[in-house]
Amino acid sequence: MAPANWSTTSVTPDLAYLPKKYHEYIVPSVRRIYFDATRQSELLQQLVVAQSKIKKLEKSKDLLMKKCEQHMATAGAYQQMEQDARDVIESLRQELAEREEEYENDRLSDAEDIKRLRAERDVFRDKYNGLKVRYADLKEQNEYENQSLTD
Repeated sequence: MAPANWSTTSVTPDLAYLPKKYHEYIVPSVRRIYFDATRQSELLQQLVVAQSKIKKLEKSKDLLMKKCEQHMATAGAYQQMEQDARDVIESLRQELAEREEEYENDRLSDAEDIKRLRAERDVFRDKYNGLKVRYADLKEQNEYENQSLTD
């Protein structure tokens, strides 16, 4: 007789693993196999625990995937903003370079204009001084003539 916590079952042989020539000699018989039912229930409990852990891990994995996707979306948006900022910076650098070139050209042009204007000023000053001297000479000559007429 088997112990109280043991269970029995009947087994029929599996002929799939036996060559066909021996099949006719095998007579299915009823055999009693005794196994420890408490061990099976422990295994079932371990299986239930393992399945619950798997479910928890799947939920954690799903949550982690959602967070990962959110972070990837945020990183993608940040990357796009960073690229846009770089594009703006590059366009501003180009505009600055153009404005600096225009300023330099204007400065050189203004310097040439100032040089030309100074030269014209000097010419006009020389003419003015020449006219001033001539005026003074004419005035003096006119006074001399007036004086000689009154004498």
